[in-house]
Amino acid sequence: MPNTFGRFVNPNGHYYQGDVKFGRGNGEGVYVAGEIVFRGHFKDNVLHGEGEEKGNNYFFQGEYEYGSKKYGVLKYGPNVYEGGFEEDVFEGQGTLTTNEGKYTGAFHRGLQHGYGEFNWKNGSIYRGHYERGAREGDGEFYNGETKSICRGIWRRGVLEGEGIYQ
Repeated sequence: MPNTFGRFVNPNGHYYQGDVKFGRGNGEGVYVAGEIVFRGHFKDNVLHGEGEEKGNNYFFQGEYEYGSKKYGVLKYGPNVYEGGFEEDVFEGQGTLTTNEGKYTGAFHRGLQHGYGEFNWKNGSIYRGHYERGAREGDGEFYNGETKSICRGIWRRGVLEGEGIYQ
């Protein structure tokens, strides 16, 4: 059965416009849900494959799998994330750039979790382990202002004990 062009309007005013096959959005199309616009390849009425999503203060471009983000670039406010997603939150390897600096490393459930590196704008760098968004376990901090290096164990984002300075 060939694709045809169609438009479906929901009772709430949200609509799909694009390729239709078997009475559903299949192929290239656009779905508008209020101020959020989804554009790309659809499969059974959800984004699947390359696509993009634009809302009030964010823009995502990348790969979708059955309606959920899998990998791509998300710009929200002044922040930019590039990497993996699971259930639409940061997951796996990625890079997050914020007003403070740039983190490159592992994410789990939207937080820094596993090994990563954070580079502050003042030249300071932390390399080490994170847990639930905080420095946790072995790590090394380079102070960009004093040019000193401190190695040690971190707990909940704070150096435990004296650490070893160089």
